[in-house]
Amino acid sequence: MNMHRYTAVLLLSWFSQGLLVPVLSLVFMEKGLSLSNLTLGIGVYSAVVVLLEIPTGVAADLLGKRNIFLLSQLTGAAAFLLLLMGSGVLRILAAAGLLGAARALSSGSFEALVIERYRQDGGPDRLPSAIRLLSVSESVGLSAGSLAGGLLPLFSRRFPVFSGAYDLNLLLRLLLSLVLVLLLLLLIPRDLPAGTEKRTPLGAHLRQSTSLLRGSMLLRRILLAGMGIGLVLCVLESYWQPKFLGMLDTPEAETFLLGVLSLLYMASVAGGNLLSEKLVRSSRIGFKSVFIGARLAMLSFVALAAVSLRPLSFALCYCLLYFCFGISNIAEGTMINAAVPDENRATFLSLQSFALQLGAIAAAFGSSLLGVRSVGTLWLLASGMALVLLLPSLKIRLPSAREKTGGAVPPVQEKTSG
Repeated sequence: MNMHRYTAVLLLSWFSQGLLVPVLSLVFMEKGLSLSNLTLGIGVYSAVVVLLEIPTGVAADLLGKRNIFLLSQLTGAAAFLLLLMGSGVLRILAAAGLLGAARALSSGSFEALVIERYRQDGGPDRLPSAIRLLSVSESVGLSAGSLAGGLLPLFSRRFPVFSGAYDLNLLLRLLLSLVLVLLLLLLIPRDLPAGTEKRTPLGAHLRQSTSLLRGSMLLRRILLAGMGIGLVLCVLESYWQPKFLGMLDTPEAETFLLGVLSLLYMASVAGGNLLSEKLVRSSRIGFKSVFIGARLAMLSFVALAAVSLRPLSFALCYCLLYFCFGISNIAEGTMINAAVPDENRATFLSLQSFALQLGAIAAAFGSSLLGVRSVGTLWLLASGMALVLLLPSLKIRLPSAREKTGGAVPPVQEKTSG
């Protein structure tokens, strides 16, 4: 496998997604949504992601992971073109739906293909390297894209050819989607060459995936822990900016410091990814120990960030919690991918993303129903719930020899209830 080709596609994909991270809500408002109905656009996006997450994962396994990822780029390009061509509530909602579909199509499809190629070339022992590549590419690409996305509106305002402040973001995102389509067609071989692969019928595939999930205590409990992390990440990403800004005494430096902290926590995730691979290959530390230890440390730093009163202590705790998150990601991803065969991989990666989305939705509705006004209190509640959902993972059982060596975990088919 030519790693440079896959790495280039991964980095460009995450960079292009990062272009809209700092301005997506502002784009919706500029195109016609008001502050009061902004959640309508975000809600349509989230609903489509949740509805299509698992079906698109199944489609990737049956129709080809590269094909589904290619379709995600074309769907996203249609959404950006729609936003560039005009404004209005219906247009925005249609674009939000297309963006949600593109997100669901891209979720896990190309990542599953990279992992599959790694396993074919180097066997299961290369899984930690594959997971690290995916996670570091995401952190680096998103951080660079977010920086560029924050600067592009400054150029849009200087050129009369752009009618909106964020049109340059949309145009570049559209162009990069088309570039990715070309790269996929020219550089990435099909994972299901036409007429040469025997495709599993849909019903058989679903029965196989369901049987695998029912028979694996490991998969069930990791997905449960994933729901808890989705809950925590939702409240963190929704409220860290106002909490941090409330600690500052220099309003003129606010935007700059938000950008600095964004870069630092994304770099912390990448740093955790790099350290994690070394830990799981250690002769004394195995996947389960790294996963649970890092998640417990992460939740501890969430609690410390919740009670922090000064910007420096808050920033330190915030970066450390994402550092621990990065460490846990490699161990979690390796355990899941080692327990799932290639023909079901995209389905289970979509299921993992679906679990995160369910946790995020629960956090969004829960915070509204509880009416919690204190960000710190909300974070403490979220970390407590995530801890409860993590506890069943203490009973995860891995083959003892592989756990001790930190080697890759072979497919697990436990019949233990849980």
